[in-house]
Amino acid sequence: MEFQEYLKIIKKYKRIFFTIWFSILFLGMFTVIVQPVVYEGILSMMVVRDNNENVKVNLDKYDYYYQLESNEKISKMLVQVLKDEALLVKVFDGEIMGKKMKISREERQWVNARFKGKSFASGYTKIYISSHQQNLIKDISERLAEQLNTKIEKIGVNDNYSLRLEIEPVIIREKNKCYLPVGLGTFFGGFLVAIFGVLTKYYWKK
Repeated sequence: MEFQEYLKIIKKYKRIFFTIWFSILFLGMFTVIVQPVVYEGILSMMVVRDNNENVKVNLDKYDYYYQLESNEKISKMLVQVLKDEALLVKVFDGEIMGKKMKISREERQWVNARFKGKSFASGYTKIYISSHQQNLIKDISERLAEQLNTKIEKIGVNDNYSLRLEIEPVIIREKNKCYLPVGLGTFFGGFLVAIFGVLTKYYWKK
């Protein structure tokens, strides 16, 4: 069948074609509009070495490059630690100042699935926490910072220095809804589905 014949079929059933197409486009955009607001928290931290003032360091033999490389490896380790189930249990089920975090099972699973971290040079790390509640992000970031600092303190402490995390206050922002991607997807997807629906009806009758 040639292209012109397809056009004739679509013109013949144009009412059905546009009904299907606009219905899919409307449903797609309506779904985005009614979706709950999603917030994203960015928790930034830096690996810091506190030198022991009572120990003199020979600066001629001190390898700063090795220190930076070591900090970068620690930063990558922090990102990997986010996948540790035991850590997440402590974050969500542990107590801070005698209080447990109030979070539903569904929200906990949703947050767990979206935990992600990114490692940068010199031991700089960013952790991204998504949730439908701003207060929940604050609670999670506080608990997570406490657990990560505990892990860091156990990694490397000697006579010359001790490791710790310098953690910045969490930054929370509202994530933009994906109107454009959904709009384009439903526009072209709905167009193809409408063509398929019209052709199915035509051949079914035939």
